[in-house]
Amino acid sequence: MGDSDDRLPSSSTLSRVGVTLRGFPSEEAAKKAWDIVGACLWMLGADIDLQRLDGVTIAYDYDVALSELNRGYEQTRELKRTEDEFAIGVAMAPPVLRDGQVRSHLILHGVISEWLQDEANPCHALALYTLAHEAAHVEDLYFRDRASPGVLLSLRLPHEEAVLFEIADACWSEYAASRRSAYVYPKQGQQYEDTFCDVLDGA
Repeated sequence: MGDSDDRLPSSSTLSRVGVTLRGFPSEEAAKKAWDIVGACLWMLGADIDLQRLDGVTIAYDYDVALSELNRGYEQTRELKRTEDEFAIGVAMAPPVLRDGQVRSHLILHGVISEWLQDEANPCHALALYTLAHEAAHVEDLYFRDRASPGVLLSLRLPHEEAVLFEIADACWSEYAASRRSAYVYPKQGQQYEDTFCDVLDGA
C-alpha cells in the first residue's frame, strides 16, 4: 500500500488483493502508480464496501488488459471500453467468478494513476471520482449478489429475456454507482447529464 499516511483512515474494507501493473516504463513508475491508487482505494474503502474486490490491474495497454481478463466463466461478449464521439472509457470493474463467488476486478488505464499523482492536474478530481465510481460498482455487485444469491453470472435466460436483463442490469448498475459516488465530485453529475442528453438527441 505504500508508506503510512496520517491522512488515511485507520480501517478500510479493502483487504489484500492481487495487483497487476502493465506497460510502465520502470519498476519505480509502477510502484508509484500502485502507491497512489492503493492509498485512494484504502480511503474509499472506509466508506464504500470493497470486500468483494478481486484484484486491480493498472495498464497502459488498457484494451488488451480488458480482453485478457480471466473472468472465471464463459463470456457471451468480449470486454471493450466505451469509445465513441461522446465518451472514452478509462476504467471498468467487470464482474468475475472466483471459487463460486461473484466478485469485481478493477481495471484502470495507466493515465488514471498519472492524474492521481498530480493534484494540480485539471483531471485530478475526475480521476478520483472515476476510482470512486468503480469502487461503487464493486459495492453494488456485492449487495445485489447477497440479496439474490445464485442469480448473477449463473442464471441462464432465453435470448430475448437475456437481452432485456443485460440492458436493465447496465442501467441499474450505472445509476447505483453514479449515485453512490456522486459526493466525491458533484460536478461529474452534470457532465453525465450533458453526455446523456447528447446521446439521446441522436437516438
